Amino acid sequence: MEMNFAFLEKKQEYELFSGACIDAERILESSPVMSAVASRKALELCVKWIYSIDSALEPIGNREGLQSLLHNNGFPSLMDITLWRRITDVV
Repeated sequence: MEMNFAFLEKKQEYELFSGACIDAERILESSPVMSAVASRKALELCVKWIYSIDSALEPIGNREGLQSLLHNNGFPSLMDITLWRRITDVV
């Protein structure tokens, strides 16, 4: 059975976070807690990838933690506000 995030492996540009997404999904049944930890790591890598490809986004100072990156003034404007709220509610 193909994993939900397997399509990410087929695109080289997603290499930074594809493995983390697949790992988080793979361990979901056996360890939901570890899957949650792995999902957070995958989200962090994905957000860092967005920063790496969008020259308009720059981390605030030298803080590159997930919370800081998500709340940067430019980042929320990149996505639907409902999605951004869902992401920040669980982080």
